[in-house]
Amino acid sequence: MELGATAAATHFLMADLPRILDALGGRGYRAAQLEAGIVAGRLYLGAYAYRFGATGLTFYDDAVTEFFSPDAAGKSCMLVTAIGESPRLRRASSGGKSGKAL
Repeated sequence: MELGATAAATHFLMADLPRILDALGGRGYRAAQLEAGIVAGRLYLGAYAYRFGATGLTFYDDAVTEFFSPDAAGKSCMLVTAIGESPRLRRASSGGKSGKAL
């Protein structure tokens, strides 16, 4: 995934899972994933509207929480969305030649 490595912007969608699980029980994790997916979908639509690319990435890494703390203390990263110039769109708009997307 070239876009994940070269993104111009990376959005880390985080949730306070202990609070959500207390409120919703076992369904809380699913609800947090659903909300992250909806937000990521909006980011995708916005990126594509401006002819940028977007890709979603999932992983488990406490280093993200540490990096964004103190605001992210106690939160978990649910989904990452990377946005930037899409190699696929770049190729399509240039007829296979290297160049910028429209």
